[in-house]
Amino acid sequence: MLSKRTFAIYEGRRKKEEGRRKKEEGRGKKEEGRRKRERIVNYQLSTVNYQLSTINC
Repeated sequence: MLSKRTFAIYEGRRKKEEGRRKKEEGRGKKEEGRRKRERIVNYQLSTVNYQLSTINC
C-alpha cells in the first residue's frame, strides 16, 4: 500500500499527463480545421485563376 504522500505524487503526475494529452488533442483538432479551411480556399483560388486565364485568352 502506498503512503498518502506517495499516492498524491502519483495522482498529481497522472492528472498532469492527462491535461497534456487533452491539450495536444485540442491542438490536433485546431490544425485539422485550419487545413480544411486552407484546402477550401486553395480550391476556390484555383477555380478563379482558371476562370481568369480563360477570359484573358
